[in-house]
Amino acid sequence: MDPSRAQWFVEERWLPDLFGDARVPNDVRQELLRHVDDVCRGRVKFWRAEKGWGGVESDCTPFDVWVHFSQIEGTGYRQLREGQLVDFRWRPALQDSWHCVAEWVRPL
Repeated sequence: MDPSRAQWFVEERWLPDLFGDARVPNDVRQELLRHVDDVCRGRVKFWRAEKGWGGVESDCTPFDVWVHFSQIEGTGYRQLREGQLVDFRWRPALQDSWHCVAEWVRPL
C-alpha cells in the first residue's frame, strides 16, 4: 500500500474503528503500529481449510492476524495447521471483525 494511503487509512479508518471518536494518544498509536513492516513470528490459532483462511496470534501484533491462503509462500493451494509457527508481515486493516491482515506468510 502507498505510504500516504496507508497513513490516511490508519488515521481515518483503522483507529476510529478501534477507539470511536476518542483521541488516540501518540504513545498508544506508536505501540499499536510499532511492528508494521517487521517480520514477526506467530502461531496459527486456527485454520479453515475449506475456506482458505485462518488466524495467527503473535506478541508482535496488537490483535490476531487474518491470513488468506494466497499470502502463504509457495504455489498452488497452500494451508496452515493449528499450532504451526509462521513468520509473517502484517498491515492494519478492516477485514470483517479483523484489524490486522497478513501480507506475507512463511510456514516454519
